[in-house]
Amino acid sequence: MPIVTLAAIKKRRRDRKPVKVNTPLWGEDTFVYVRMLSAAEAAEVEHIAQATTGKMAAGESLVRWCIMGACDANGKSIFQEADEKALLDQPVVPLRDIFNALMSLNGVDDRAAKN
Repeated sequence: MPIVTLAAIKKRRRDRKPVKVNTPLWGEDTFVYVRMLSAAEAAEVEHIAQATTGKMAAGESLVRWCIMGACDANGKSIFQEADEKALLDQPVVPLRDIFNALMSLNGVDDRAAKN
């Protein structure tokens, strides 16, 4: 078995497709996609969480992860930082569904994501 190369890793990342997540509380037959995050993106969410208050409230953390990972079918982000307040006003169920799919896709334990 050959040792992995950076070129092979980069190609594999481009081959990953976003995963569809149904969001019926936002409308019948509605959905978003979630994508694989880079280590830098995950660290950014953690950094923002630490800079805010040492520990973010659960809802804020949930929304931060959704902003970072929710995307369209091509992997382009659908939410921006400016959307945080509007997302905090949304029902928790679709955000939790997006978050859970994002954690599953990225192999992140739920407890680790909240810390």
